[in-house]
Amino acid sequence: MPTPDEQLCSLRTAQQVYEREFAHCQRSPEWKAGALRGLRLAAGLAPAASPYASGTAQDDAWGSGNLVGAAEWKWRAERGQLPGQPGWGEQA
Repeated sequence: MPTPDEQLCSLRTAQQVYEREFAHCQRSPEWKAGALRGLRLAAGLAPAASPYASGTAQDDAWGSGNLVGAAEWKWRAERGQLPGQPGWGEQA
């Protein structure tokens, strides 16, 4: 189980990746919220359920963003391109 300090570090790292990769893209707020959740989940933080009703467009967007966020984290982690790693400043 991660310590509170480790969880805070993971939360900040996920937020930094989100701000760099997703905050300014032209996606819906629901998709962006899902992307942030995917980043947090991939960073080892506790999962959160979708805040949207199942079967709605909002839930679909949230789920899609979630998958993309988790994939982005994995891709960056494999290449050493997360905040605090030497490759963070390099463009992907």
